[in-house]
Amino acid sequence: MAIVDRSGTDWSPWRGSFRGQFIAGSLGIFGVAYGLWWYQRINRNIPRTVNKEWEEATKKLNMAKPREAAGPVMVNPIMRYREQK
Repeated sequence: MAIVDRSGTDWSPWRGSFRGQFIAGSLGIFGVAYGLWWYQRINRNIPRTVNKEWEEATKKLNMAKPREAAGPVMVNPIMRYREQK
């Protein structure tokens, strides 16, 4: 009977420890997610209805809302102080 050399039978394409594979895979996934987020942030489309007039009307509506909490508390005192000047 011939002796067969089986020393290379434990070969695996995934070299390294499981911890290293896990960290590398996680970094890869987060890298792709960050790239997609950055791409969407740069190529963002702003609706035509968002303009200075709309912003002013929205601010007026938000400032005119009545408080439903107890006592007269100023909702955003810094912004209200700036707008009253």
